[in-house]
Amino acid sequence: MRPARTFALAAAAAALLAGPARAETVSFMDTTYGTASPTSPNYTLDTYISSANPTTSFGNATTFQVGGGAKGLLQFPNLFGSGPGQIPVGATIVSATLDLCVPGDGGSTVSFSLVKTPWTESTTWNGFNNGGVAGVNYVATPFTTGQANFAHNQYDFTAAVQAWASGTPNNGVLIQLVSGNPVAFASSEWQNSNSEAPHLTVTYPPKPVPAPPSVLLVGLAVGGLAFRRVVRRKPAV
Repeated sequence: MRPARTFALAAAAAALLAGPARAETVSFMDTTYGTASPTSPNYTLDTYISSANPTTSFGNATTFQVGGGAKGLLQFPNLFGSGPGQIPVGATIVSATLDLCVPGDGGSTVSFSLVKTPWTESTTWNGFNNGGVAGVNYVATPFTTGQANFAHNQYDFTAAVQAWASGTPNNGVLIQLVSGNPVAFASSEWQNSNSEAPHLTVTYPPKPVPAPPSVLLVGLAVGGLAFRRVVRRKPAV
């Protein structure tokens, strides 16, 4: 057997013995009532803009309103990076789910669109181009739509997180009312329970599990024995 093939088989055996790869799942949620460090993966920006109060910002509000002339803004600005709890830039996203809690009346339908322009929790209706212009301040077509009922609601954010992972600037999302009554979502500043703040869970592809030292030694031993056998083999006369 040729040495190159021998070592390839040894490496393959070691990889098989190492066991299956595991998927990575990370969660992003400010459980400190809006006081997470701006550099933390859990740092969350949330606010709403109101046509009834066009020069007022609501970044410190415990809820963000959607409907009745109001639009919500939500962002997890530190999703990507090489630090603990972050998603690698360029990762393929298997799934992403946003959990938002409605502490009061629900029964509405809301939509989520990617935001194209930067904003802060001090942003106002006037400061967001008079409520935002489709195609300019946010993507005209929502990437997902869902019900906003009392208590916890889950929304499919896979397309959004994949877009950000692939290079689209992460300016968060704009939340708008599609039908039903105005609704209020618990913000990261919500004081009743830190389990009701916005919560994003993301799963991306598995990465190889490092082989235990014993497995690596087995692979090396197999390769070494095979190589010695090749070296000792006398050439044909």
